Amino acid sequence: MLKVFLRDNLINLEDGTNTKIDILSDRHDREFTLYIHYQRNNYHLNFMDCSTKINLIRINLNGSFHKNANGDIIRGNRVNLFCEDEYNQREDGIYMRAYKLPYDDILKEPKTFIDAFDELINYINLVDNRHTLNVVPSLFNSGENYGYDH
Repeated sequence: MLKVFLRDNLINLEDGTNTKIDILSDRHDREFTLYIHYQRNNYHLNFMDCSTKINLIRINLNGSFHKNANGDIIRGNRVNLFCEDEYNQREDGIYMRAYKLPYDDILKEPKTFIDAFDELINYINLVDNRHTLNVVPSLFNSGENYGYDH
């Protein structure tokens, strides 16, 4: 299922930024939201289905951890994926299973927030020729703008 931005987006990433990008599937008229948390050494990209309010994928770049239902503790950079089995094994409402990055030749070990963003955009199959996304990361020394035309 291809996905597109609902509008042009300009995101100025500063320490402590919390923002979102609205996304629409091109065939099923289903809406999604990509939530972004951008803080030095603590980055999150969270892709949610708006109709179910279920988070489908979350990339965490930080030194924290996630404990899976089987007791495995996944520390550091990781991806959390929706998993019905995880929900059924737990009694706390958590429905995501964590995996260490890189994950299964699908998601690499990103070196920067922008690398993680690119990985997620490719993973969720976001292709958009009508709208643009410009990301301006102020925490990077280069001061470059990262423009995405999908």
